Amino acid sequence: MPAPADICDETAPPLIPLGSPSGCDHCRYNLFPGGLEPHPDTQYYIESDLPERLLTPGVLYATVPVLPPDLLGEPILAMRTQIVSGGFTTIDGDFDVMLWHTSSPGDGSQPRRIVVYVRNDGTGPVQVSPQQVVVTDGGYIQMSETLGVRVLENDWDAPVGPVSLAAGAGNVIAYSKRFAASYNSSDTSANVNCFGRVRAVVTNTDPGSHPTTLTVYVIAIPGANVNQNKSLAESLLDQGAQSGEPFDLNTPPSGCANRRATGVMETFVWRSSLLTLDAADLSADGERFRMAMAAINTQTCPDGRQTADMILRPGYVRPDSIGNYLKDYRVTFRLINTDPFMPRTVDITFEQPSALIGLAWQVVIGGAPAADAAVDAQSVRTGWGSSTAYSFFAQDGGPPEIGPCEDRYVTLRFQILGGSSLPFDIAVRSESSITPVIVDNLDPEFSTTGTWLVSANPGYYGTNSLYSAGDGGASTATWQPVLPDPGRYRVSAWWVVSGNRATQAPYTVAHRGGTTTVYADQTDPATANQWNALGDFNFNAGSDGKVTLAAAVPPTELVSADAVRFEWIGPLPAPEPGDIDADGDIDLEDYVLFAACLDQLPDCTPEHAQRSDLDGSGDVNLSDFQVFQTLFPASPR
Repeated sequence: MPAPADICDETAPPLIPLGSPSGCDHCRYNLFPGGLEPHPDTQYYIESDLPERLLTPGVLYATVPVLPPDLLGEPILAMRTQIVSGGFTTIDGDFDVMLWHTSSPGDGSQPRRIVVYVRNDGTGPVQVSPQQVVVTDGGYIQMSETLGVRVLENDWDAPVGPVSLAAGAGNVIAYSKRFAASYNSSDTSANVNCFGRVRAVVTNTDPGSHPTTLTVYVIAIPGANVNQNKSLAESLLDQGAQSGEPFDLNTPPSGCANRRATGVMETFVWRSSLLTLDAADLSADGERFRMAMAAINTQTCPDGRQTADMILRPGYVRPDSIGNYLKDYRVTFRLINTDPFMPRTVDITFEQPSALIGLAWQVVIGGAPAADAAVDAQSVRTGWGSSTAYSFFAQDGGPPEIGPCEDRYVTLRFQILGGSSLPFDIAVRSESSITPVIVDNLDPEFSTTGTWLVSANPGYYGTNSLYSAGDGGASTATWQPVLPDPGRYRVSAWWVVSGNRATQAPYTVAHRGGTTTVYADQTDPATANQWNALGDFNFNAGSDGKVTLAAAVPPTELVSADAVRFEWIGPLPAPEPGDIDADGDIDLEDYVLFAACLDQLPDCTPEHAQRSDLDGSGDVNLSDFQVFQTLFPASPR
């Protein structure tokens, strides 16, 4: 990591654009560099998400070569026959199960449970130690958040203890409440939804002689007592649950349809490479990075894909982990600020321009990348973004400030919550941490001469705006701020755009170096509802500076007076030789001060004496006076 003194000399690596959307592709904005790595806790991730809506009890998903049909014989054999890739043969290690289902009808007449049933198809005994977070209570968003938070917090339930399975034996290792019932109790829910995550640790004391061979089923069973879970599950192993999906599971997905992931994949973490961004180069619009794109969405930008290949799946789903729901993401930003003067506030947000994106996350901000364990110890936050972005820092005091020539690391772990629309964007934006000074037309620092009227037009800043007809400049509006610090300021104006406004409205900026007039076209729609820069100027602290707008336009035009903003962008430049009072010019005041320093009078401060030592000899003498005479103008400016 570079020392802070070197940061201002850094150049952040260039970003890699993903291209433009076309066809099924969502390639847009920038690539977030990173990739998949094995999850540290389990080897397999079994996802049960289709059919999401079930109409009858039966198998929802299983790690068998051919899924069982429902009572109507559907889906057809070709769609139930599972596709194997990546050398998969059986579940032979620790595994997770994600289940996401809705039971119909929801009138309380047919309560059901969802259970995870495991059968030992090996030749020796194994032990399965399960944990679960299965949620059946609350609203859809609340349930999704609860599941994400508890998984990230490692807050599991264990209603079923370790299960010993002899060769050929099976048993239920996890189960939900009865849901879609007519009442609520400790083991019953009137909610129609069941969302969950199950984690199972598999122990085989003699894998060399008796390799682990497990078959895992996710089954909807009638909502009977818990002690009937095993018998009911085993009675349904050869019967599929009838689908209530709006699309046909007898056909594979076509066109740009993603459907949802169902099947087996290797459990993974998507981990980013370190992404360095320069806050000084980021605008208020910032940079965006497209996340959670599947294979079908990345045909022209394959590096943008973040999903994993399924190693076992039915024919009615895509071959990858569509959505990456409830999968671990770990991303690290290094935020540098190469501006030597101005601190910057950097916000990192997530958003989905056309729908909702929900995340559960943990975050650490510090002087180095945080270790996984440090991130995992943080409180879990949740939020939902849409066209209105949601900040990862919204619940932790707001975005971090990056000082001049400093850096900060932001390390995030997050999971995408069920119910989100994908892909989504992570955006990084920067703003100056110094509050700008704004003078509006109703503020005491604003004054007028001549005739001004309140405009009825929209698009004003604050409460309203004023206008005046062209009168040769007799009517003026003046914004005279009280600036807290000397420095270089960016001056911007806000006006109301209209077709009868002036095409050359004259704004005169009074600053340390004199006055500068800037002409603005107040008819241009591109300038509406925003700040428009007039330029960068040097100002003293206090109220010396001002901006004046004169109605010096044709009488058929109107000038709009609304608000002016003064943004500090850096300190004053070093004074030129001979500018003893450092006010940006060389005039009689500098002559008087130089004489005071030459004669060692009390009016000469140490700063004045330093600037009067023009030959660098360490004192002020006649040699300095000879130099000063060459700098002092014949007519002082």
